[in-house]
Amino acid sequence: MAIGPTLGSLLIRATGRTLSVFYMAVIVEFLYTLLLSLILPESITKEQMALSKAKYHADLSNSTAERQAMGVLRRVQRTFSFFSPLTIFMPLVGKSQNALRKPRRDWTLTMLVIAYGITISVMVSS
Repeated sequence: MAIGPTLGSLLIRATGRTLSVFYMAVIVEFLYTLLLSLILPESITKEQMALSKAKYHADLSNSTAERQAMGVLRRVQRTFSFFSPLTIFMPLVGKSQNALRKPRRDWTLTMLVIAYGITISVMVSS
């Protein structure tokens, strides 16, 4: 966390201009974009891409027919479907160690997210 401000102050001292830090940030972001788009490999195989495209086109063709038939609640749910990856943080029902006991929800990942959020908010506020 101290490297950025240190390099920024050295750059301002070397150039005598505050704006040089922003130019440097643009250059670094551009180089990072080039790294991501040209050098790093794709994370999924061609077969997975083809399956995903087929599923997308099937969902797209079905969505036109669904739009006419779905209610208001379904539309709201579909509108906010981009939040669906966040369901990973919801507690899951795990296996009980004792076969006679009712399975309990596992809150460990939820607590981890809450602790991380508190840590980040403390870091940002100071």
